[in-house]
Amino acid sequence: MIEMKAQTVGIADLLRAFEGYVTSADLLASRLLANISVAITKKRLALKMNQTEFAKLLGVSQGMVSKWESENYNYTVEGLANICDKLEMDLEVTIKPKVAQDSCSRQNSWKTTVTPMQGVRKVKEHHKLKLVS
Repeated sequence: MIEMKAQTVGIADLLRAFEGYVTSADLLASRLLANISVAITKKRLALKMNQTEFAKLLGVSQGMVSKWESENYNYTVEGLANICDKLEMDLEVTIKPKVAQDSCSRQNSWKTTVTPMQGVRKVKEHHKLKLVS
């Protein structure tokens, strides 16, 4: 019988092991999808609804709510806007350069905020995607 030693592997080691297979875009997308799923799930729980009740409120199937909450669903911007509108939540998407920002480069960073009542407005700020209830 071969004896195997237990090894502790840190997150940095895991990232190095997968760096040829996982791009920074993959990591960013995974993080954003997880954040969106968590925000939708938190809203459902705050409304004290199960997935079936929540689906009825949004006019979708329970299976769709399950997909949204799986942290794997690849949303469209239009789909997110519809979800946020029905849930009376804000949707913010910001795109900015990756370089460290100083006061000059901050001028080129714009965040678009969509709210059901206010429409679209541009606000200077940093990169983030969040659903706000």
